[in-house]
Amino acid sequence: MIVSPATMKQILISNKAVPRWVILLVDLSILLGSFTLSYFIIKQFEFTEILRGHFFIYTSLYGVVSLAVFYGMGIHTGLIRYSNTHDMFRIFSAVSVISIAYPVVTYLVAYKVYNIDSLNILGALLVNFFIASSLLIMLRTGVKGLYYYMQRITTNTKVRVLIYGTDNNAILVKKALQSSSKDNFIIVGFIDTDRNKVDSYIEQIRVYHFRELQKLKEKRNVERLILVNEQLGSAEKQLVIEKCLTTVLKY
Repeated sequence: MIVSPATMKQILISNKAVPRWVILLVDLSILLGSFTLSYFIIKQFEFTEILRGHFFIYTSLYGVVSLAVFYGMGIHTGLIRYSNTHDMFRIFSAVSVISIAYPVVTYLVAYKVYNIDSLNILGALLVNFFIASSLLIMLRTGVKGLYYYMQRITTNTKVRVLIYGTDNNAILVKKALQSSSKDNFIIVGFIDTDRNKVDSYIEQIRVYHFRELQKLKEKRNVERLILVNEQLGSAEKQLVIEKCLTTVLKY
């Protein structure tokens, strides 16, 4: 079946979550591919020796340990498009747990049961740690970036908004808008008056200066400004409202 570009776009921007078992399967495939590459590197790509050796036993044991750890730690339960630094830390933790548990399982099964000791396990795990962690994080970062990109190029029926403030409340509002079941908003950026924060990024969303409202209105078709900053005084709030009125922005 051939999927059209329009259908692919709809899949990417849809609010429907990918089944957890699919995420777990993809993660497991990455882990097994990473371990295979690490095995080949340690064996210096001597395929004849690899095929005569115990590659399938070592790889199968790694797959079982990886499946148990990732399932037990619930790595597959998060929405990839909303991945954050906490999720990245959980991936590092999970791969670390695998690297600790795997030698124990290998010793109990491969060495004790099958009397196999043909792999530099610590070396393979060290190489695998960096490859697996990088690929798993790249997957989540790539999917998240693609999701937000597809959101930005969708039709103009959605309301394009700016969020005034860069504190925790502003970030919570941003997450609430992005996870809304109606999905009617496109977040163009944050607005702030602090020059140290301007042109920085908060969860892939750019921070603009307050003076850029008119330019954003014209170039990015911004329609609304959301005020969520609790530190905003009455005088400053009045200034923001007046600026919205002159810029013809809803607030």
